[in-house]
Amino acid sequence: MHNGPTTCLAFDHLGRLYSGSYDCQVIAWNATLDDVRWNARHDGLVNGITATESLLLSVGADRLVRAWDLDSGGEKTKSFAPRVDDLNIIRVSADQSLIVASGDEGKICVYDASDTKLRWERQSCLPQTFGESIEAMDLVQLPNGEEAIIAGDGSGNVVLLDIDGQIIDRARLPGTAECCCYSPWDRSVVFGLADGSIISLAIAGLEVKAARREHRSTVKAVAASEDGHIASASYDGTLILWHGGSLEQLERVRLTAPNARGWARGLAFNPHRPSELAVTALDARPFIRDMSSKQVISGSGVAHPA
Repeated sequence: MHNGPTTCLAFDHLGRLYSGSYDCQVIAWNATLDDVRWNARHDGLVNGITATESLLLSVGADRLVRAWDLDSGGEKTKSFAPRVDDLNIIRVSADQSLIVASGDEGKICVYDASDTKLRWERQSCLPQTFGESIEAMDLVQLPNGEEAIIAGDGSGNVVLLDIDGQIIDRARLPGTAECCCYSPWDRSVVFGLADGSIISLAIAGLEVKAARREHRSTVKAVAASEDGHIASASYDGTLILWHGGSLEQLERVRLTAPNARGWARGLAFNPHRPSELAVTALDARPFIRDMSSKQVISGSGVAHPA
């Protein structure tokens, strides 16, 4: 079990859940989240995790990318320093050939997944200047089917890059970008902002599709399901389920955990069961809520109507 709040979540291709925490641990959970399949450690808090077909990749305050075997938890590849300050986000390209990382310095770095050599890096979301910390980054699909990188920084600057690091487009959000997720359902990217807003941008042209401000404090996590839903969670302790296209609010719940008011820094939809949403919690383990039945089906968290 974790000894502190969970910070990030990821499902693998088999629908198994993994989490990172302030306690520096990465944990692979069993199906009911009441036992641990394996755990591993960073030398600092874990900020981000993502899964490939065979590996779990994690990043944290120790400024290292670590790769773990999905089944055993053994370290499969040598950890490497991605030339950035504390790492916030890690992603893997669809063909699993590239690793993308970003962090507090505002850099975006791309590595060859086979040998961890640096392919390229950018200093910020801005052209030819140093920028602010990047807390929001994801991989997206362009209208032509090619993969690209989108990122947002502390000043609301958004950049869309091709896989070679060339700028495709830029935009500006009305506030700090705290998180984002790509929605393949309508080829948009949803940003969570520091003022409690969420904003959906079309990948083509980065035009605003919809914007809502229903949270009362910083939105720290957003996630998109395969069937076109968006979930957002905030420091105000609320979790909101939205329709992916219009951002019409479908459900609003208040998160709680044992002996504490809840909040979430991480959300993840199960790719095999799109109605199942994993949520980070203040206690030692995440929980999974079925957004259709509105029931917590695994873990110890509670979600009350808000």
